Amino acid sequence: MVLCAQAKIFQELVSIQINYNKERELPGFNFFYFFWFFTATLWFFGRQMMPLLEYDAWLFQVPVLGWVLRKHYSVCFGLYLAGIVAFVISLRKEKMFRYQFSQFAYCHMALFMVVWNSTFIVGNLYHGLIWMFLPGSMVMCNDIWAYVFGFFFGRTVSMLPPPALFGAESRHPPPVCSP
Repeated sequence: MVLCAQAKIFQELVSIQINYNKERELPGFNFFYFFWFFTATLWFFGRQMMPLLEYDAWLFQVPVLGWVLRKHYSVCFGLYLAGIVAFVISLRKEKMFRYQFSQFAYCHMALFMVVWNSTFIVGNLYHGLIWMFLPGSMVMCNDIWAYVFGFFFGRTVSMLPPPALFGAESRHPPPVCSP
């Protein structure tokens, strides 16, 4: 579920920056976005899952999968290096250099924002669902108590929409006291 959400978020972020007129002049350049996504996902999730997979000895006995698991860092480095070489080979038109390098940088920043942050979510899920539930419930309690105090004790000013002044300031004590 996290991987599907991560892929969709990355696709949306990349589609924001794409200039479709310039992309038509660069056939196959779309492949790089998803190649970098696959490589980054393999690196981050593989690095996080490796301690959990060490207990399953039968996975390391499978011929190709065992080799990939034992050589995880080398495989990821090789994929990244192959991606850089393919990117350099794809640099064709001098007027497109600026666009290609800006897309390369934007793609890597989007990967950093999406894939790296998603590994923390997966880490929280693996180390106990409570660490996924607790921050969400704290935000919900905070919002509920801010609404309650704002509704009962708040004053409004003549703005549209009318904000509750007292609710925002008084939301801190009740969530601290609630479980």
